[in-house]
Amino acid sequence: RLAVQEKDSKCFVKTSDVEFQYEDVALTKAGSTCSASSTYGSHYCIYAIDGDMTTQWISNVIGRGNDIWIQVNFKAKKVIFQIALVHRRAASTGPREVTLKFSDDSEQLFSDLKCDTTSGAKDILKLNLVWTTFVKVTIITICYQDNTRFGFSEIIADAFILIKGD
Repeated sequence: RLAVQEKDSKCFVKTSDVEFQYEDVALTKAGSTCSASSTYGSHYCIYAIDGDMTTQWISNVIGRGNDIWIQVNFKAKKVIFQIALVHRRAASTGPREVTLKFSDDSEQLFSDLKCDTTSGAKDILKLNLVWTTFVKVTIITICYQDNTRFGFSEIIADAFILIKGD
């Protein structure tokens, strides 16, 4: 028997012997670190995992997507079930197609993303479950070719966390 409950904005999955919740493990306060293909000015990749939607990582690549990536390294191996890519503020473009690469060398491709250029818009990518120590997000194509530098306000990696059981 399986039960799903929500309490204090957290989701819990329970059986009689085991209890899980999920949380964002792509945060500096959770011990995550990052690296990126490039950085514009002082808009470092750390700002994409700080939990603050008013900060942002911005790449130094203008007007295209094929050279841009950001990698989030988790403190420990995690079971990731979804990634949310929050678009950076005041950007006129977003990702159209991305690949996610994981520490087990698997990759998952996401095409035809919604191209919403609203500040703070996000793409929620539902994954085939993956047990990994990192996620590398590579931008394959962007929605609009212009003079905008690409980046993210946040990368959210939701993982199942065992809170009770063997």
